[in-house]
Amino acid sequence: MLGAKVRAMGDEWLRKFLALPSSLKQDLGVFAGVWDLYQLPIVMNGVRAGIVGLNLAAVNHACVPNCALTIINKYAKDENGNIKTGESPMVGRAVVRALKNIPKDEEITVAYFYGKGQQKARELFSWTEFGFFCSCKACMQPKDVIEIAMDKYWKVERILNHPDTVDLYPAMAFKSAQEVISRLLTCQIRDARVAMIWAKCAMIAGYHSDIARAMCFLAKAYRMLAVLEGSTGVFYRQILIWYETPMVMPGFGATTRGLSTAIEGRNMLDERDVKEKLFMTAAKSDEYIRIHRYHRLSDAKAKQKGSRYLLLPEKPIKPKGAQKLLEPDASKSEHFPKHRDEPTAPETVHRSGSGTSNLKRNKDKPSDNTSKGKPQVSKSHSQASAQEMSSSEVCTDPHWDMLDFIRELMADNLDLFPDYHSPTVPEAAKKKKKKKKKSKKGKGSAQAGGNTQQEQSTPAVKEL
Repeated sequence: MLGAKVRAMGDEWLRKFLALPSSLKQDLGVFAGVWDLYQLPIVMNGVRAGIVGLNLAAVNHACVPNCALTIINKYAKDENGNIKTGESPMVGRAVVRALKNIPKDEEITVAYFYGKGQQKARELFSWTEFGFFCSCKACMQPKDVIEIAMDKYWKVERILNHPDTVDLYPAMAFKSAQEVISRLLTCQIRDARVAMIWAKCAMIAGYHSDIARAMCFLAKAYRMLAVLEGSTGVFYRQILIWYETPMVMPGFGATTRGLSTAIEGRNMLDERDVKEKLFMTAAKSDEYIRIHRYHRLSDAKAKQKGSRYLLLPEKPIKPKGAQKLLEPDASKSEHFPKHRDEPTAPETVHRSGSGTSNLKRNKDKPSDNTSKGKPQVSKSHSQASAQEMSSSEVCTDPHWDMLDFIRELMADNLDLFPDYHSPTVPEAAKKKKKKKKKSKKGKGSAQAGGNTQQEQSTPAVKEL
Protein backbone atom coordinates (compact mmCIF):
# COMPACT_ATOMS: atom_id res chain seq x y z
CA MET A 1 0.00 0.00 0.00
CA LEU A 2 2.79 2.42 0.90
CA GLY A 3 4.67 1.58 -2.28
CA ALA A 4 1.61 2.26 -4.40
CA LYS A 5 1.13 5.65 -2.75
CA VAL A 6 4.80 6.59 -3.26
CA ARG A 7 4.80 5.59 -6.95
CA ALA A 8 1.64 7.59 -7.49
CA MET A 9 3.52 10.72 -6.39
CA GLY A 10 5.99 10.42 -9.33
CA ASP A 11 9.52 9.25 -9.99
CA GLU A 12 11.13 12.05 -7.96
CA TRP A 13 9.13 11.11 -4.87
CA LEU A 14 9.97 7.43 -5.37
CA ARG A 15 13.70 8.16 -5.63
CA LYS A 16 13.75 10.32 -2.48
CA PHE A 17 11.67 7.86 -0.50
CA LEU A 18 13.89 4.88 -1.37
CA ALA A 19 16.93 6.95 -0.33
CA LEU A 20 15.60 7.13 3.24
CA PRO A 21 17.26 4.88 5.84
CA SER A 22 15.54 1.58 6.60
CA SER A 23 15.26 -0.44 9.79
CA LEU A 24 17.21 -3.25 8.00
CA LYS A 25 14.95 -5.95 9.42
CA GLN A 26 15.19 -9.04 7.24
CA ASP A 27 11.50 -9.91 7.47
CA LEU A 28 10.52 -6.48 6.06
CA GLY A 29 10.79 -5.23 2.52
CA VAL A 30 12.15 -1.87 1.40
CA PHE A 31 8.97 0.14 1.90
CA ALA A 32 8.03 -1.64 5.14
CA GLY A 33 11.56 -1.06 6.46
CA VAL A 34 11.22 2.68 5.89
CA TRP A 35 7.78 2.61 7.54
CA ASP A 36 9.16 0.71 10.56
CA LEU A 37 11.85 3.34 11.11
CA TYR A 38 9.75 6.46 10.51
CA GLN A 39 6.34 5.43 11.80
CA LEU A 40 4.53 7.78 14.13
CA PRO A 41 3.08 5.83 17.10
CA ILE A 42 -0.59 6.43 17.81
CA VAL A 43 -3.48 4.71 19.57
CA MET A 44 -6.38 4.08 17.21
CA ASN A 45 -9.64 2.50 18.37
CA GLY A 46 -7.94 1.38 21.56
CA VAL A 47 -5.10 -0.39 19.67
CA ARG A 48 -1.52 0.82 19.37
CA ALA A 49 -0.58 1.51 15.77
CA GLY A 50 1.86 3.45 13.64
CA ILE A 51 1.29 5.80 10.70
CA VAL A 52 3.56 7.27 8.03
CA GLY A 53 2.74 10.10 5.67
CA LEU A 54 4.89 11.27 2.82
CA ASN A 55 5.00 14.77 4.29
CA LEU A 56 4.66 13.65 7.90
CA ALA A 57 7.77 11.48 7.64
CA ALA A 58 9.88 14.65 7.60
CA VAL A 59 8.54 15.75 11.01
CA ASN A 60 10.66 14.43 13.89
CA HIS A 61 10.03 14.04 17.60
CA ALA A 62 11.04 16.58 20.24
CA CYS A 63 10.40 16.59 23.97
CA VAL A 64 9.79 20.36 23.67
CA PRO A 65 8.10 20.57 20.25
CA ASN A 66 7.19 23.71 18.35
CA CYS A 67 4.12 22.12 16.72
CA ALA A 68 1.18 19.96 17.72
CA LEU A 69 -0.06 16.96 15.75
CA THR A 70 -3.74 16.00 15.48
CA ILE A 71 -5.01 12.89 13.71
CA ILE A 72 -8.37 13.42 12.03
CA ASN A 73 -10.46 10.28 11.73
CA LYS A 74 -12.35 9.44 8.57
CA TYR A 75 -15.74 7.78 9.03
CA ALA A 76 -17.42 5.58 6.47
CA LYS A 77 -20.63 7.04 5.01
CA ASP A 78 -23.62 5.53 3.30
CA GLU A 79 -25.11 6.57 -0.05
CA ASN A 80 -27.02 9.40 1.63
CA GLY A 81 -23.89 10.85 3.22
CA ASN A 82 -24.71 9.72 6.75
CA ILE A 83 -21.96 8.28 8.96
CA LYS A 84 -22.12 4.52 9.47
CA THR A 85 -22.10 4.08 13.22
CA GLY A 86 -21.33 0.37 13.13
CA GLU A 87 -17.96 0.69 11.35
CA SER A 88 -14.68 1.79 12.94
CA PRO A 89 -13.10 5.00 11.63
CA MET A 90 -9.95 5.12 9.53
CA VAL A 91 -7.08 7.60 9.65
CA GLY A 92 -8.13 10.47 7.44
CA ARG A 93 -5.32 12.98 7.69
CA ALA A 94 -2.72 14.41 10.04
CA VAL A 95 -2.86 18.10 10.91
CA VAL A 96 0.24 19.93 12.20
CA ARG A 97 -0.31 23.28 13.94
CA ALA A 98 2.41 25.68 15.08
CA LEU A 99 2.53 26.39 18.82
CA LYS A 100 4.71 29.48 18.48
CA ASN A 101 6.44 31.62 15.90
CA ILE A 102 8.98 29.31 14.17
CA PRO A 103 12.13 31.07 12.86
CA LYS A 104 13.47 30.31 9.41
CA ASP A 105 15.54 27.11 9.07
CA GLU A 106 14.28 25.78 12.42
CA GLU A 107 13.21 22.15 12.28
CA ILE A 108 9.48 21.44 12.60
CA THR A 109 8.93 18.98 15.45
CA VAL A 110 6.00 17.29 17.15
CA ALA A 111 5.71 15.09 20.23
CA TYR A 112 5.50 11.37 19.42
CA PHE A 113 4.98 10.97 23.15
CA TYR A 114 4.71 13.53 25.93
CA GLY A 115 8.07 13.42 27.64
CA LYS A 116 8.32 13.62 31.39
CA GLY A 117 11.09 13.22 33.90
CA GLN A 118 14.72 14.11 33.41
CA GLN A 119 16.80 13.36 30.29
CA LYS A 120 17.85 9.82 31.27
CA ALA A 121 14.28 8.82 32.04
CA ARG A 122 13.02 10.21 28.71
CA GLU A 123 15.80 8.47 26.80
CA LEU A 124 15.01 5.12 28.44
CA PHE A 125 11.30 5.53 27.72
CA SER A 126 11.82 6.35 24.04
CA TRP A 127 14.06 3.31 23.57
CA THR A 128 11.90 0.77 25.41
CA GLU A 129 8.58 1.99 23.96
CA PHE A 130 9.47 3.15 20.44
CA GLY A 131 12.89 1.72 19.68
CA PHE A 132 14.92 4.94 19.28
CA PHE A 133 17.02 7.17 21.48
CA CYS A 134 15.65 10.69 21.59
CA SER A 135 18.11 13.13 20.04
CA CYS A 136 16.08 16.32 20.26
CA LYS A 137 17.66 19.58 21.32
CA ALA A 138 16.27 19.33 24.86
CA CYS A 139 17.90 15.90 25.30
CA MET A 140 21.20 16.59 23.49
CA GLN A 141 21.71 19.94 25.22
CA PRO A 142 19.83 19.71 28.53
CA LYS A 143 18.96 22.94 30.34
CA ASP A 144 18.24 23.14 34.04
CA VAL A 145 14.98 25.04 33.59
CA ILE A 146 13.62 22.35 31.23
CA GLU A 147 14.90 19.44 33.32
CA ILE A 148 13.30 20.82 36.49
CA ALA A 149 10.00 21.46 34.67
CA MET A 150 9.94 17.93 33.20
CA ASP A 151 10.75 16.38 36.57
CA LYS A 152 8.07 18.45 38.31
CA TYR A 153 5.54 17.45 35.66
CA TRP A 154 6.27 13.76 36.26
CA LYS A 155 5.78 14.12 40.02
CA VAL A 156 2.66 16.29 39.80
CA GLU A 157 1.05 13.85 37.36
CA ARG A 158 1.34 11.10 39.95
CA ILE A 159 -0.01 13.43 42.66
CA LEU A 160 -3.07 14.37 40.63
CA ASN A 161 -3.80 10.72 39.81
CA HIS A 162 -3.63 9.56 43.43
CA PRO A 163 -7.11 9.08 44.96
CA ASP A 164 -6.01 10.17 48.45
CA THR A 165 -4.83 13.50 47.07
CA VAL A 166 -8.15 14.15 45.37
CA ASP A 167 -10.13 13.34 48.49
CA LEU A 168 -7.94 14.52 51.37
CA TYR A 169 -5.46 17.08 49.99
CA PRO A 170 -7.19 19.09 47.23
CA ALA A 171 -5.41 22.35 48.06
CA MET A 172 -2.02 20.65 47.75
CA ALA A 173 -3.02 19.30 44.33
CA PHE A 174 -4.10 22.73 43.09
CA LYS A 175 -0.94 24.48 44.30
CA SER A 176 1.29 21.77 42.79
CA ALA A 177 -0.55 22.08 39.48
CA GLN A 178 -0.10 25.84 39.47
CA GLU A 179 3.65 25.48 39.96
CA VAL A 180 4.18 22.94 37.19
CA ILE A 181 1.96 24.82 34.71
CA SER A 182 3.98 27.97 35.31
CA ARG A 183 7.23 26.06 34.74
CA LEU A 184 6.01 24.36 31.55
CA LEU A 185 4.80 27.64 30.03
CA THR A 186 8.13 29.27 30.90
CA CYS A 187 9.88 26.54 28.87
CA GLN A 188 7.61 27.22 25.86
CA ILE A 189 5.77 23.93 26.40
CA ARG A 190 2.19 24.61 25.33
CA ASP A 191 0.93 21.20 24.28
CA ALA A 192 -1.58 18.70 25.66
CA ARG A 193 0.47 18.21 28.83
CA VAL A 194 -0.71 21.60 30.10
CA ALA A 195 -4.28 20.99 28.93
CA MET A 196 -4.31 17.63 30.72
CA ILE A 197 -3.33 19.28 34.02
CA TRP A 198 -6.15 21.79 33.61
CA ALA A 199 -8.58 18.94 33.00
CA LYS A 200 -7.44 16.97 36.07
CA CYS A 201 -7.78 20.04 38.28
CA ALA A 202 -11.32 20.47 36.95
CA MET A 203 -12.14 16.87 37.89
CA ILE A 204 -10.82 17.44 41.43
CA ALA A 205 -13.01 20.54 41.75
CA GLY A 206 -16.00 18.61 40.42
CA TYR A 207 -15.34 15.83 42.93
CA HIS A 208 -16.00 18.40 45.69
CA SER A 209 -19.06 19.94 43.91
CA ASP A 210 -17.10 23.11 43.05
CA ILE A 211 -18.75 24.04 39.75
CA ALA A 212 -17.17 27.52 39.64
CA ARG A 213 -13.56 26.32 39.76
CA ALA A 214 -14.30 23.39 37.44
CA MET A 215 -15.67 25.77 34.82
CA CYS A 216 -12.56 27.97 35.01
CA PHE A 217 -10.19 25.01 34.69
CA LEU A 218 -12.16 23.55 31.78
CA ALA A 219 -12.31 26.93 30.02
CA LYS A 220 -8.52 27.19 30.10
CA ALA A 221 -8.21 23.61 28.83
CA TYR A 222 -10.57 23.91 25.86
CA ARG A 223 -9.11 27.26 24.78
CA MET A 224 -5.67 25.67 24.59
CA LEU A 225 -7.03 22.57 22.84
CA ALA A 226 -8.74 24.76 20.26
CA VAL A 227 -5.23 25.75 19.14
CA LEU A 228 -3.73 22.28 19.51
CA GLU A 229 -6.49 20.15 17.97
CA GLY A 230 -9.09 22.45 16.49
CA SER A 231 -12.81 21.88 16.71
CA THR A 232 -12.49 18.34 15.34
CA GLY A 233 -10.20 17.11 18.12
CA VAL A 234 -11.51 14.31 20.34
CA PHE A 235 -10.01 15.76 23.53
CA TYR A 236 -11.36 19.21 22.67
CA ARG A 237 -14.92 17.96 22.18
CA GLN A 238 -14.84 16.03 25.46
CA ILE A 239 -13.62 19.04 27.47
CA LEU A 240 -16.25 21.24 25.84
CA ILE A 241 -19.01 18.84 26.89
CA TRP A 242 -17.75 18.93 30.48
CA TYR A 243 -17.60 22.72 30.42
CA GLU A 244 -21.21 23.01 29.28
CA THR A 245 -22.40 20.38 31.81
CA PRO A 246 -19.85 19.94 34.65
CA MET A 247 -22.11 17.41 36.42
CA VAL A 248 -21.28 14.72 33.83
CA MET A 249 -17.60 14.66 34.82
CA PRO A 250 -16.47 11.38 36.40
CA GLY A 251 -16.79 11.46 40.20
CA PHE A 252 -18.70 14.73 40.31
CA GLY A 253 -20.41 15.58 43.62
CA ALA A 254 -18.70 12.98 45.82
CA THR A 255 -18.41 15.66 48.56
CA THR A 256 -19.85 19.15 49.09
CA ARG A 257 -16.72 20.76 50.54
CA GLY A 258 -16.40 23.26 47.69
CA LEU A 259 -20.07 23.79 46.86
CA SER A 260 -20.42 26.62 44.32
CA THR A 261 -22.59 27.69 41.39
CA ALA A 262 -22.19 28.27 37.67
CA ILE A 263 -22.91 31.99 38.18
CA GLU A 264 -19.84 32.25 40.43
CA GLY A 265 -17.85 30.46 37.75
CA ARG A 266 -18.89 32.90 35.02
CA ASN A 267 -18.00 35.80 37.31
CA MET A 268 -14.53 34.31 37.83
CA LEU A 269 -14.01 34.03 34.06
CA ASP A 270 -14.62 37.78 33.75
CA GLU A 271 -12.18 38.68 36.54
CA ARG A 272 -8.47 39.13 36.14
CA ASP A 273 -5.75 37.83 38.47
CA VAL A 274 -7.82 34.98 39.84
CA LYS A 275 -4.93 32.57 40.43
CA GLU A 276 -5.06 33.14 44.17
CA LYS A 277 -8.74 32.23 44.26
CA LEU A 278 -8.57 29.51 41.61
CA PHE A 279 -5.68 27.54 43.11
CA MET A 280 -6.43 28.29 46.81
CA THR A 281 -2.87 29.45 47.42
CA ALA A 282 -3.68 30.59 51.00
CA ALA A 283 -5.18 27.24 52.04
CA LYS A 284 -3.56 24.41 53.93
CA SER A 285 -2.97 21.13 52.14
CA ASP A 286 -6.11 19.46 53.52
CA GLU A 287 -8.40 22.52 53.31
CA TYR A 288 -10.95 23.48 50.71
CA ILE A 289 -11.91 27.18 50.64
CA ARG A 290 -15.21 27.97 48.97
CA ILE A 291 -15.51 30.69 46.36
CA HIS A 292 -17.88 32.92 48.34
CA ARG A 293 -15.25 33.45 51.04
CA TYR A 294 -13.00 35.47 48.70
CA HIS A 295 -13.63 39.22 48.77
CA ARG A 296 -11.88 41.08 45.96
CA LEU A 297 -9.94 44.18 47.07
CA SER A 298 -9.31 47.34 45.13
CA ASP A 299 -5.95 47.86 43.44
CA ALA A 300 -4.77 50.24 46.19
CA LYS A 301 -5.72 47.89 49.04
CA ALA A 302 -4.37 44.87 47.18
CA LYS A 303 -1.02 46.59 46.75
CA GLN A 304 -1.00 47.58 50.41
CA LYS A 305 -1.87 44.09 51.71
CA GLY A 306 0.12 42.20 49.08
CA SER A 307 -2.91 40.08 48.20
CA ARG A 308 -5.73 40.53 45.72
CA TYR A 309 -8.37 38.91 47.92
CA LEU A 310 -9.46 39.13 51.53
CA LEU A 311 -10.43 35.74 52.95
CA LEU A 312 -13.69 36.00 54.86
CA PRO A 313 -14.66 33.57 57.64
CA GLU A 314 -17.15 30.84 56.93
CA LYS A 315 -20.73 31.95 57.49
CA PRO A 316 -22.22 30.14 60.53
CA ILE A 317 -25.48 28.30 60.08
CA LYS A 318 -28.29 29.85 62.16
CA PRO A 319 -29.97 27.47 64.60
CA LYS A 320 -33.58 26.72 63.79
CA GLY A 321 -34.70 26.26 67.41
CA ALA A 322 -34.79 23.12 69.45
CA GLN A 323 -34.92 19.87 67.55
CA LYS A 324 -38.14 17.96 67.74
CA LEU A 325 -38.24 14.43 69.03
CA LEU A 326 -38.01 11.86 66.27
CA GLU A 327 -41.43 10.32 65.98
CA PRO A 328 -41.76 6.73 64.76
CA ASP A 329 -43.36 7.80 61.48
CA ALA A 330 -41.10 10.82 60.87
CA SER A 331 -38.27 10.68 58.35
CA LYS A 332 -34.71 10.93 59.62
CA SER A 333 -33.77 13.50 57.02
CA GLU A 334 -35.81 16.11 58.92
CA HIS A 335 -33.71 15.74 62.05
CA PHE A 336 -30.17 15.22 60.76
CA PRO A 337 -28.00 17.43 58.49
CA LYS A 338 -28.10 16.61 54.79
CA HIS A 339 -24.35 16.70 54.19
CA ARG A 340 -21.75 15.18 56.40
CA ASP A 341 -19.02 17.67 55.56
CA GLU A 342 -21.05 20.84 56.15
CA PRO A 343 -20.53 22.48 59.55
CA THR A 344 -23.58 22.64 61.76
CA ALA A 345 -24.08 25.05 64.64
CA PRO A 346 -25.05 23.46 67.96
CA GLU A 347 -28.56 24.27 69.02
CA THR A 348 -28.46 25.64 72.58
CA VAL A 349 -31.49 26.32 74.74
CA HIS A 350 -30.94 27.85 78.17
CA ARG A 351 -32.94 26.83 81.22
CA SER A 352 -34.94 29.65 82.73
CA GLY A 353 -35.46 29.76 86.48
CA SER A 354 -33.89 27.62 89.15
CA GLY A 355 -35.57 24.61 90.63
CA THR A 356 -38.80 25.16 88.67
CA SER A 357 -39.63 22.79 85.85
CA ASN A 358 -41.64 23.42 82.71
CA LEU A 359 -44.28 21.08 84.06
CA LYS A 360 -44.75 23.34 87.08
CA ARG A 361 -45.11 26.45 84.91
CA ASN A 362 -47.63 24.73 82.68
CA LYS A 363 -49.50 23.53 85.75
CA ASP A 364 -50.04 27.09 86.98
CA LYS A 365 -51.94 27.92 83.76
CA PRO A 366 -55.69 27.17 83.47
CA SER A 367 -56.27 23.68 82.19
CA ASP A 368 -59.27 21.73 80.97
CA ASN A 369 -58.16 18.64 82.88
CA THR A 370 -59.02 20.11 86.33
CA SER A 371 -62.58 20.08 87.67
CA LYS A 372 -63.92 20.83 91.18
CA GLY A 373 -60.35 21.08 92.55
CA LYS A 374 -59.70 17.38 92.00
CA PRO A 375 -56.48 16.48 90.13
CA GLN A 376 -57.19 14.20 87.18
CA VAL A 377 -54.31 12.47 85.40
CA SER A 378 -55.22 12.38 81.70
CA LYS A 379 -51.73 11.91 80.31
CA SER A 380 -48.99 9.52 81.23
CA HIS A 381 -45.49 10.64 82.23
CA SER A 382 -44.07 9.65 78.86
CA GLN A 383 -46.58 11.85 77.04
CA ALA A 384 -45.87 14.77 79.33
CA SER A 385 -42.13 14.37 78.83
CA ALA A 386 -42.52 14.29 75.05
CA GLN A 387 -44.66 17.41 75.23
CA GLU A 388 -42.05 19.20 77.30
CA MET A 389 -39.14 18.11 75.12
CA SER A 390 -40.83 19.45 72.01
CA SER A 391 -41.23 22.94 73.50
CA SER A 392 -38.77 25.77 73.05
CA GLU A 393 -37.58 25.49 76.69
CA VAL A 394 -36.03 22.04 76.51
CA CYS A 395 -33.29 21.50 79.08
CA THR A 396 -30.06 20.78 77.20
CA ASP A 397 -27.68 21.24 80.13
CA PRO A 398 -25.06 18.44 79.79
CA HIS A 399 -24.80 18.21 83.60
CA TRP A 400 -28.55 17.83 84.05
CA ASP A 401 -29.34 14.12 83.96
CA MET A 402 -32.57 12.17 84.22
CA LEU A 403 -32.30 11.78 88.00
CA ASP A 404 -32.14 15.54 88.47
CA PHE A 405 -35.23 15.96 86.32
CA ILE A 406 -37.15 13.39 88.39
CA ARG A 407 -36.13 15.10 91.62
CA GLU A 408 -37.23 18.47 90.30
CA LEU A 409 -40.53 16.99 89.12
CA MET A 410 -41.22 15.44 92.52
CA ALA A 411 -40.25 18.64 94.34
CA ASP A 412 -42.61 20.73 92.25
CA ASN A 413 -45.54 18.30 92.59
CA LEU A 414 -45.68 17.44 96.28
CA ASP A 415 -49.40 16.72 96.09
CA LEU A 416 -48.55 13.74 93.89
CA PHE A 417 -45.40 12.75 95.81
CA PRO A 418 -46.08 13.51 99.52
CA ASP A 419 -43.31 11.20 100.75
CA TYR A 420 -40.58 13.17 98.98
CA HIS A 421 -38.63 15.68 101.11
CA SER A 422 -36.09 18.01 99.57
CA PRO A 423 -34.19 20.99 101.03
CA THR A 424 -34.84 22.93 97.84
CA VAL A 425 -38.62 22.89 97.96
CA PRO A 426 -40.05 26.12 96.48
CA GLU A 427 -41.78 28.62 98.77
CA ALA A 428 -45.13 28.15 97.07
CA ALA A 429 -45.02 24.43 97.74
CA LYS A 430 -44.25 25.04 101.46
CA LYS A 431 -47.20 27.40 101.87
CA LYS A 432 -49.45 24.95 100.11
CA LYS A 433 -48.33 22.21 102.49
CA LYS A 434 -49.04 24.38 105.55
CA LYS A 435 -52.55 25.15 104.31
CA LYS A 436 -53.24 21.44 103.97
CA LYS A 437 -52.13 20.83 107.57
CA LYS A 438 -54.49 23.56 108.86
CA SER A 439 -57.37 22.21 106.87
CA LYS A 440 -56.97 18.80 108.55
CA LYS A 441 -58.01 20.24 111.96
CA GLY A 442 -61.74 20.33 112.58
CA LYS A 443 -62.64 18.06 109.67
CA GLY A 444 -64.06 14.62 109.91
CA SER A 445 -65.60 12.77 107.03
CA ALA A 446 -64.17 15.23 104.53
CA GLN A 447 -60.66 14.47 105.77
CA ALA A 448 -61.27 10.76 105.50
CA GLY A 449 -62.65 11.18 102.00
CA GLY A 450 -59.69 13.32 100.99
CA ASN A 451 -57.22 10.80 102.37
CA THR A 452 -59.03 8.01 100.57
CA GLN A 453 -58.84 9.89 97.30
CA GLN A 454 -55.16 10.67 97.85
CA GLU A 455 -54.38 7.05 98.70
CA GLN A 456 -56.13 5.90 95.54
CA SER A 457 -54.33 8.32 93.25
CA THR A 458 -50.84 8.23 94.73
CA PRO A 459 -49.96 4.54 94.11
CA ALA A 460 -50.97 4.81 90.45
CA VAL A 461 -48.64 7.75 89.94
CA LYS A 462 -45.81 6.00 91.72
CA GLU A 463 -46.13 2.95 89.49
CA LEU A 464 -45.98 5.12 86.41
